[in-house]
Amino acid sequence: MIAGAAAAVGFGFLALAAYIYAARLYGELEAAIGFGAFFLAVSVALLIYHRVSARARARRARENMSREAMTVAGTLALTALPSLLSKRGVVAGMAIPVLSAIAYAIYRENAGAGDDEGDDDTAA
Repeated sequence: MIAGAAAAVGFGFLALAAYIYAARLYGELEAAIGFGAFFLAVSVALLIYHRVSARARARRARENMSREAMTVAGTLALTALPSLLSKRGVVAGMAIPVLSAIAYAIYRENAGAGDDEGDDDTAA
């Protein structure tokens, strides 16, 4: 934390020194316009980077959900297999996988409701 603050102060002094040098070399107005344009360009570049990385994170999250759904489907199939192969209680044996599938559907619905809350990081 202290190192970050010291780095910010150091960067501020370097920027101020560069501004003073540019103001003496090109004039005060030209230096101010140049520095303003430079920092606006840096902010636009950071905004573009943030948007691209947010899309990549969202894509990875969708892929992980798809993989998770396939894993749950395979687990449900393996859970249902012994009860289907037994001769007695086919209806009772089917109740466990069906209830598991319903529980997973409820979980997916509730888990999907909170996904949009963390996407808006424009305040930082």
